[in-house]
Amino acid sequence: MLTKKLKEFGKQHNWYKTKNSVFGAYQGYVINIYQSDLTSSPQSKTIICKFDPIEEERRLNIQQEIEKHKKQYGYKQFEVSEKFVAVVLFENWRRTKNEKITDVLNFIIETIKANDVSPIDDNILSSYQAYNLSGEGVLLDHAEYSRINQEFNRHNSKESLERVSYMNGFLGALLFTVPVIILWVLIAVFFNYLIAAFGIFIAVAASYGYEQFKGKLGGGTKIILIITTLLAIVIANIISTYIDLSYLELGYSQTMELMFTNPEIRSVLLSNLGLSAVFGAIGVWWIISSVETKRHFIEKAEKII
Repeated sequence: MLTKKLKEFGKQHNWYKTKNSVFGAYQGYVINIYQSDLTSSPQSKTIICKFDPIEEERRLNIQQEIEKHKKQYGYKQFEVSEKFVAVVLFENWRRTKNEKITDVLNFIIETIKANDVSPIDDNILSSYQAYNLSGEGVLLDHAEYSRINQEFNRHNSKESLERVSYMNGFLGALLFTVPVIILWVLIAVFFNYLIAAFGIFIAVAASYGYEQFKGKLGGGTKIILIITTLLAIVIANIISTYIDLSYLELGYSQTMELMFTNPEIRSVLLSNLGLSAVFGAIGVWWIISSVETKRHFIEKAEKII
């Protein structure tokens, strides 16, 4: 999610945006500035400057220069490859100021220019359009856009044939929550200890199972993961409570009736369900917010206004 300040930075430079980044041309180079997800800890901004491939000697020279100025510009993590420079600015207590972003960006460009990494010619740059390439901001000419679009259409057609059903995903999500449910019940019964935080692990397992069973990606994906997580939490709590009552040596139907009609037992069950649901909701929010139902796409990017 983009912060207001980062949007302002992009607007000042006549840039575009994706879900988690602002991007555009800066001094002839293609720049992406990513804002980390809300679930990330610590929060961060990542500045990426792309260029045509360079040989190893120039890459090492740039890397040494970036390393040398870490303390001066206040970053701890960076990467230099043959095609880009990436610098990560961590935000432990407050957001990075736009002035600092500008300083770091100018330093990166001064460094790569000093190592003969040429910017894109203005005439060529003016023919480019801004696109959102599966969440990455890119500047492309029409021919390159058409090539990527055709490639993605082929890939998505193949994937849609593999991911034909929401039911497959639901079964996979439910199946992969079973080990977590079993572990939950064992701890609750043998150690007499309820780990409500297991709701988070159930959400993780459901998401993983959905992916492994190649569930259909679409509007129903997140709804199914939410339903599966809550269903697994209810099942885990009911089984735990049922086993706790087994010492009464009642039959199945009598135990279930007692569970839901006895005020004291029902109160404990609902309390456990409520606490588990809270952690489950945290897990669902954390996992679901990162689930992408569109994975391979290219579309015109939105201008920051």
